[in-house]
Amino acid sequence: MSKHEKLNKSERKPDERVEQSNVVAPPNLEDLPTSERMSVLLNSPATLNKIREFPEKNREKVVGEIIEYLILFPETTDLEAYLDELQTISKLEENPRGDLEFEGKKIQFIISQVKEKLGLEESDTTADEKIYQYLAQKFYKEGYYFHAFNGSFEESVRENGLDLDKRDWDWEKLERIREICTPAGEPRILGWGDLNCKGKISITDETDFVYRYGVASPEWFAQFTSEGLHMPNREPYDKKAFYKRDYNAAKNNILLLCEKLMASSEEDIKNRKAHPNITAAEKIEMLNFFEEHWKLFANEKSSPKCALIKRAALQKDTPPYATYEEYARNPFAKDPTLQKAVGFLFSSFNHDKQHTENISPKDISIVDLPEYTEVHPSS
Repeated sequence: MSKHEKLNKSERKPDERVEQSNVVAPPNLEDLPTSERMSVLLNSPATLNKIREFPEKNREKVVGEIIEYLILFPETTDLEAYLDELQTISKLEENPRGDLEFEGKKIQFIISQVKEKLGLEESDTTADEKIYQYLAQKFYKEGYYFHAFNGSFEESVRENGLDLDKRDWDWEKLERIREICTPAGEPRILGWGDLNCKGKISITDETDFVYRYGVASPEWFAQFTSEGLHMPNREPYDKKAFYKRDYNAAKNNILLLCEKLMASSEEDIKNRKAHPNITAAEKIEMLNFFEEHWKLFANEKSSPKCALIKRAALQKDTPPYATYEEYARNPFAKDPTLQKAVGFLFSSFNHDKQHTENISPKDISIVDLPEYTEVHPSS
């Protein structure tokens, strides 16, 4: 739960209640550390109202754009102008070159913001260099990698950092569910959790999918209850049940899945036209597994979070080109412009990484992301 506010939950297991209170922003927002300022701004009624003005398909990306903007301009206390600009340029996505044009227009706006912040005049022949170096400093030297996670892990992250060996679940219990479902034709019932999680920490240095990772954490449980290919994208299934922390919908998904895995005829099984059915006892195991882990991952602490990991702690704080002049001298930079240089600065790295070393808590700060039902109230 955010330290600045209590966020609403959607439907939970019966008899669970969440205390609610009014959102009150601290009086000295500009004095807060970057992560706390982000938390307040991301969850403010004004910001959430603006986010909800975007089409459903763009809202999660907009949350990421806000995080990126607040890293580039950490002193920001008002997002209205930026979100208005994003709304205007996001309409470009309706054409075939929409994504490219969106990025281009966004970079133009960011450049204009840096120019204004630094008080640069049109006559300043060093303006492009100063703008480039400001952005390189904020994005790399002072910048972050990101790891979005379920808020039920927050205490552990604050105490232990991101530890390869610490997980709030038992791998053997996950393996047992795979043992049940694989012969029945669902070998990836938990997604790719065993490959993507064991001994690895997934981190990224772009923000487009940070929000989606946060609301779906842990990924294997989201796959099991809602996201996986074993859950059809049609009623009475609900592919968003876990995002919404909707106990009844998620349990119904599991019940429907079990029915499907018990529905093959003996003749079809004998003739190898169908996979073997799971047993009644195995169905109970699956339901017990669901109940146990729902309590862990869909409780009052499970709001989505994002760890900001200092790039310097990962030795990833060196920009591809130290200066704009250095970029412009690159023979591959045809017709170099500041906009192209900044675009390269933001996109010239491997976004997603599987990190294989522990990350200390001293190198991490935590941002409270909005609830899924605040961003998508009509889902």
